[in-house]
Amino acid sequence: MSCDANTKFGTSLPGNDGNLNIRFARESDLEQVERIMQTLRDEARAASAPIGALWKTDQVASFLYSMGAAADAAPEPSSLAVRDGLILEDASGSINAFIFYERRLDAWEINYLATSHQARRGGRMSRLIRYLLGLCPPGTPLWLEVHEANGPARQLYQNLGFAEVGRRPRYYPGGGSAILYNYG
Repeated sequence: MSCDANTKFGTSLPGNDGNLNIRFARESDLEQVERIMQTLRDEARAASAPIGALWKTDQVASFLYSMGAAADAAPEPSSLAVRDGLILEDASGSINAFIFYERRLDAWEINYLATSHQARRGGRMSRLIRYLLGLCPPGTPLWLEVHEANGPARQLYQNLGFAEVGRRPRYYPGGGSAILYNYG
């Protein structure tokens, strides 16, 4: 299945099962996304861990508000990114997980993703990533990076078929390395 750039944000996507719904993100999701992010920041502070603590509300809000539009006016067409997001919500409309990503002509990249505290370990992020992989045109690489200390996320990516392709030493504040993954 290839990407359909004309799909409207907020519409339900094929493959929903009635209990969980995957749809494109919309600006009105910001409040719930921020609550998920705040929980991650609080957990990171309590555990003295950097995971999730680096995301700033204004960065994610800017990303969310610019979805569907070119992220930057680069002179090279292959550098022009279109921002999109996927939401997995339950029957009550509560967001369980989200992925915000950029589509480029030559590659896609996951920029932000998280699962709500109460929905963790339920396979929701795996389902959402698999859905995103189904949207990605065949042969198009999908990139992401993760803090080296985020073992559960690294295991998830490896289980889904992502390959570790590099490291950015001392990339994060505090000296942690970013692990680069690629699918495709």
